[in-house]
Amino acid sequence: MNDRHYVLSAVTTFLIGALYAIAVHANVLRVPQDYATIQSAIDTAIDEDTIVVAPGYYLENIDFIGKAITLISSEGPATTIIDGGGSDSVVNFESGEGPTSVLSGFTIRNGGFPLVGDGGGIRIDNASPTISNNHITDNTACAGAGIYIYFGSPVIESNVISNNSQAGCPVGSGGGIHVGGASNVQIIGNVISNNSVGGDGGAINLYAAGDGLIMDNIIAGNESYYGGGVSMINNVDGILILQNLIIANSSVRGGGIAWWSGPPAAIVNN
Repeated sequence: MNDRHYVLSAVTTFLIGALYAIAVHANVLRVPQDYATIQSAIDTAIDEDTIVVAPGYYLENIDFIGKAITLISSEGPATTIIDGGGSDSVVNFESGEGPTSVLSGFTIRNGGFPLVGDGGGIRIDNASPTISNNHITDNTACAGAGIYIYFGSPVIESNVISNNSQAGCPVGSGGGIHVGGASNVQIIGNVISNNSVGGDGGAINLYAAGDGLIMDNIIAGNESYYGGGVSMINNVDGILILQNLIIANSSVRGGGIAWWSGPPAAIVNN
């Protein structure tokens, strides 16, 4: 065998081995066909796996437990419902998950707490997952009734976040989304409507949230005391608010947008 054939043979062997490793490593786990619950599938999955959930009603509170996996529904949010039972956040990301931890295609509802708690629908704490194409509705919490983000930089894209409300405290914040701590959150292309809290940010509350992008969203019919649509408090001039429709929100101070202790970096083409 000459050198050229030796090299080609070695390269071919390497590629076959690599493709086999990828094929073996990236599994598809199916609920309920293979696993009775979504959490049991997550517990079994390894990084790069995909969990596909069939239409149905799933009474669960799930945790990604730090795994870089994709959790999707086969038929979309209208027929695939995860119900938190009013006992905790419906979905938790609290173990350093990154953008390859993906939640897509579910109705996330009825998350909440018997007493005080944050993040009724989805709780993101020191994590940066991708949340896309979900309906996040009818959840309650003290902060972030729909989605609670604390020191994370997630992508929140193409979701419907609606009818979430304050519970468990006298003054809540972030009926749709609450962002706290230095983050670089991307809130893009969502419909955020008819959420309500007694405090700050009927749709979105940003509290010392660092940088971020709020773009191409419909923010409508939300209510709060301060910043019916968007509230910004103690931010560091890094928030870009671009090309949103902000309409029919209500508040005692700042029906559409309110801020103090530093304006956003830009409010353009809204």
